[in-house]
Amino acid sequence: MISNRFHSHGAALTLCGLLLLGIGLAGCSSARPLRPYGNLGDTINSAANDFALAIRPDRRSVYFTSDRSGNEDIWGAKVDDPAAFHPAWDTSQLDLNAMRRLSQPTTNDGAMVFIDETHGFFASGHAPDTLFAKDEGLFGGIIGGTDIFEFSTASGLPVVRNLGPAINSDRWDSHPTVASTRGGDSLLMIFASDRPNHGAGFSSPYARQLDAEGNVVDSTHGNTDIYYAFRIGGVWGPVRNFADIPGGLDVNTRRNEYSPFLYCIGQKPRLLFSSNREGSYDIFQTGLSIDFAHASIAIAGVSRLPFGADSINTDADERFPFIADGAEGGARYLYFSSNRDQKGRAFGDREIKSVGGFDIYRMPFSCDCHPPKIRYEVTVLNADNPAEPVRAPLVRLYRLRGDEKVKEEPSIRGDMESRGNPTIFTLDYGTDYGIFGGSSWDSIDCAGGRGMVEYYVYGRERGITPVVAVTMVPTQRDSLFGVRRIVSVDTVVVDTVSLTDAASIAATASSTIERVARDGEYLLVTRHIRERQERITGGTMRTVTVNIPRYDTLARFDTVYLRTGDTFHLAPSARVLRYGASAVPISQSDITIRDTIMLRPKFYTPPLCEWLYTRDVPFERNVPYFQTGFWEVNTSAGLERDRRKLASGELADANFIELHPANNYFGTVTGEKRERRVREYTAFAQKVDHNLNQMASELTGQIIPEYLEFEARSKGSNPKLVIQILAFSDFRPVQRGYYAGGERVRYVGGRYDAANGALTAYDVDIPAGASLVGQDNDTLSKLRAYFGYRELLKHLERDPVFSRMIADGTVLLPFPNINAAEYMRRMSRAKIIVTMEGRFVDGRVQPTTAGYTDRKGDYYDLDDVRRIDVQVNRLEYDGVSLRKSPCCSEPPPPKK
Repeated sequence: MISNRFHSHGAALTLCGLLLLGIGLAGCSSARPLRPYGNLGDTINSAANDFALAIRPDRRSVYFTSDRSGNEDIWGAKVDDPAAFHPAWDTSQLDLNAMRRLSQPTTNDGAMVFIDETHGFFASGHAPDTLFAKDEGLFGGIIGGTDIFEFSTASGLPVVRNLGPAINSDRWDSHPTVASTRGGDSLLMIFASDRPNHGAGFSSPYARQLDAEGNVVDSTHGNTDIYYAFRIGGVWGPVRNFADIPGGLDVNTRRNEYSPFLYCIGQKPRLLFSSNREGSYDIFQTGLSIDFAHASIAIAGVSRLPFGADSINTDADERFPFIADGAEGGARYLYFSSNRDQKGRAFGDREIKSVGGFDIYRMPFSCDCHPPKIRYEVTVLNADNPAEPVRAPLVRLYRLRGDEKVKEEPSIRGDMESRGNPTIFTLDYGTDYGIFGGSSWDSIDCAGGRGMVEYYVYGRERGITPVVAVTMVPTQRDSLFGVRRIVSVDTVVVDTVSLTDAASIAATASSTIERVARDGEYLLVTRHIRERQERITGGTMRTVTVNIPRYDTLARFDTVYLRTGDTFHLAPSARVLRYGASAVPISQSDITIRDTIMLRPKFYTPPLCEWLYTRDVPFERNVPYFQTGFWEVNTSAGLERDRRKLASGELADANFIELHPANNYFGTVTGEKRERRVREYTAFAQKVDHNLNQMASELTGQIIPEYLEFEARSKGSNPKLVIQILAFSDFRPVQRGYYAGGERVRYVGGRYDAANGALTAYDVDIPAGASLVGQDNDTLSKLRAYFGYRELLKHLERDPVFSRMIADGTVLLPFPNINAAEYMRRMSRAKIIVTMEGRFVDGRVQPTTAGYTDRKGDYYDLDDVRRIDVQVNRLEYDGVSLRKSPCCSEPPPPKK
């Protein structure tokens, strides 16, 4: 009996546009449902179960099994056009006469296979009556509940005989499929059975399975399995379970396997079968190697056919695969049975519904029936560390024609390209190929530790080679005197750029910026040239052909050490380097050729993520106040200016200023105590001058260029450079005092909160004469932040790059003419963000005295408290928050 189900794996086929293939769908009207994709329609399917299709090799008749009359009987149909073999089969002329005796009453018949036009096999399940008595009756008697029979119609009506105990068991044996040698002297039959296999395979369907006498012969292992047997010289060999051969347990599992079908027998045999190993029944495929001489087979992997709602396999049951011998209209088709869409499913305002029960389907199928293929496997390897994967590998295959030989990369585009690793091509026999590859990686990923690979190169480092090669090329400039010809090939050059032209620095299509460094009033721009460039100076114009030597500048970019990528050089494979081309050998079976392409990674070392000019680093790196005007930075120029103001009486009532003639501590005394303090202020001012110059120089000559270089290299990220100016007051609260400066101070105060990744801003407005009295010195701290910022900005604005970035809006400043709301709005566009904030008292400084009493050295030294700190952070902006960049170098260890 045919009571099975099956399952498989793959991509779903498109339904839209395929429903009107003419496969029994002529009735797509509002009165009838749409048929599922591939359904052969009412011409062959019925409301009952229709399955197990077989097509006569002459392609004039088609047979299938159907229970539309009550029993499972063999039905047939004429083929209208055997040449085109379209599915418009004529079921009004059911071809029952020739097969009449194969479809007996009270039996279940089906699962037919043809060896040729007049010979084949079929299965029949018999009722327990005398017509089919054991060892007698029609067809030579019966062996088990369902047996496999051989038939011949050469004389008209079929001659049928049971294959007997050589093939059949006392259990269920059915679904035969065959392969034979030319002339038919040797034959392989594969079929399904639920016979006990005594430990090998899983074909015992019932617990405590009994033999004919009622004895227990096996325990439950599964249900039906796939079996095979050879017939050599007319004699059947032993029946073997697929589980008995290597890999066979991938065919037979603890679930059901049946309805096998062999195809592509003369080329590279394949076996289709159905299994419910994944739930419902699906159709699976495996490659076979058939050795008739030794009566053996080998298995080459098992895979499920495509899966999807309108594909070969679905969540319903698919079984009885069949492929007609030879091409059908230039294409191959798979026939199978499925009980999908019996209840129907919506498709727009229509319904998709099968004809009924199991229907027969026909879908395009790639049979792969051609000579064995060559599998060319190319792996791109890291020459420095083969265990470390190459990022973004690419391989191009070039088909060589005629006498063409590979000496170097023939062109940018290849016949085939792949970006896998390893990448696999299928090659043609008798054709030579060139294999080239590289990596299109051109960015920075800092997640891999040392894996900050920016790009890959190939070749060997050989040191400086003045002349690498000499090539005959045409040029238009030549002379007997004063001509210099250079071709740079993937090399490094250093250009000197004036600071006034700094904005012109940019990568080009043929070069990248390796480094930008400050050298006095100039920038040294190191460029990596990635393509051939001819540079000729001097001479007079005329057209000639000359020898042009290729020079190089640095050993690490020798001319044979080239950068790979999408639009640049590719490295030849090891096979190309050795043979010049990949000659494809002739083979009778599938072969795999393995090749390698060796690359070397070039690493990028990112800059630091934080630079500190604070009291936590050596003293000279932050800016102490030691101010004469209490809120202004004590530079040398500021000291002289404020001493003149004090001497003129302009600040007569500001006796809270330390150097005031009537200062609360010094009073009107003009002795050594005051002079010593003046000398200290002078020395401090010189140190402040040095600190400001050092900070500005490092910011414009190192930090900002390194940031801009990193920004250019880090594609897909949005780095920001945040410069924070923080002002601190000492711990003594102001008891009496006011802001004696003449200008009104307005700016945007702000801070960067690293814990929350947030930048905050607020408006600061301090009018002239504002009181400084307050426990936390808030106003004084805000004034110090403002004047400290002004002093640093004066130094930064001397740099033309920084000034130009201010002009184009890529530097965001908190002053002038800006409020907090506008400041935050501009933040997303800016590359460099400057913040300033009064931080009141530095809580980390714990004083031991207060005021000017009980002092050592006549006054209390608060010089490392009242100061400005500068903190620079390179951050990543994701549109919402600012976070520390994952791409950071470690700071050097402190000097001992």
